[in-house]
Amino acid sequence: MGLSEFLDSGQQIWQLRMTDEDVWTGITKVYQVLQNTSCTPNYSSEGQCTVLKLKRLLSVNRMINLNVLLASMETPHLLMIVCESNQPVYDEFENMLQEMLNIPKEKFNMKIILTTQTESDIADFIQEIATEMFSC
Repeated sequence: MGLSEFLDSGQQIWQLRMTDEDVWTGITKVYQVLQNTSCTPNYSSEGQCTVLKLKRLLSVNRMINLNVLLASMETPHLLMIVCESNQPVYDEFENMLQEMLNIPKEKFNMKIILTTQTESDIADFIQEIATEMFSC
């Protein structure tokens, strides 16, 4: 599935695995595609796009309950998470993702793109938990 298909679908989370380049290059390319795509909503031109490193996202989640914020958002938002290699945050990240996916779909107005390296522990971990969460 490509970026445009993901944005137009009912799918909430998409993992972009970078094979020959780093995760920041992946995020940059996604943003460039967003600027040149006429999707609705237009996440890049309407300022409804946030890019965070995974560790920063988890820090913000500890300070404020992101699920409350996400459930209260009325306009669609795109959250791009940069998952750099070998970050020992697996349990905390898994719990946060599960809590996000428990928000009722009519209140969850967000798309999440997880950018990872192809050969990394975090990429394999994300694939594993996504399989567990969506195979029910």
